[in-house]
Amino acid sequence: DVVVVGGGMIGSALACGLKHGPLTSELRVAVVDKEKQQGWGAESRRGASVPDIRVSTLTPSTLGFLDRVGVGSNLLPPVSASFDSMQVWDAFGRGHMQFSSPTFLGQVIENEVLKEELQRRAEELGCDFVYGSVTDIAVPRPKVGITKAPEEKPGGDGDRSVI
Repeated sequence: DVVVVGGGMIGSALACGLKHGPLTSELRVAVVDKEKQQGWGAESRRGASVPDIRVSTLTPSTLGFLDRVGVGSNLLPPVSASFDSMQVWDAFGRGHMQFSSPTFLGQVIENEVLKEELQRRAEELGCDFVYGSVTDIAVPRPKVGITKAPEEKPGGDGDRSVI
């Protein structure tokens, strides 16, 4: 019923959300990705001496979504870290911003850990993952609803997304 192109953090989160949603849980969901990567999940990263440098900061609302789809409990320390302040600056200028909260602003987690945990959960929820090169996906025209795709298709990898 639904084909998600790209099994990274965004595609896998979408698949989890579809299979967990009350109106979409019965849909058949396939996730197409170039290759399955293993060894970065929460279990394999526990006790790792050097963290991966590619990380994401997750807001409380994102963490709530991850809890609802059944991933949140696998993202607790030591594979993530909470933060209550942040400073962002312009590398070429003098501008900067600071944020702080007396309680909690979010959580930082390695991208690959989050991706693998979302993929694992999507599979548990019944999503099918298809790995390999995607050259053409034939989608039948719906009998009702939107029959023309928008000119620009969003992708989680921005300009690197080929859809």
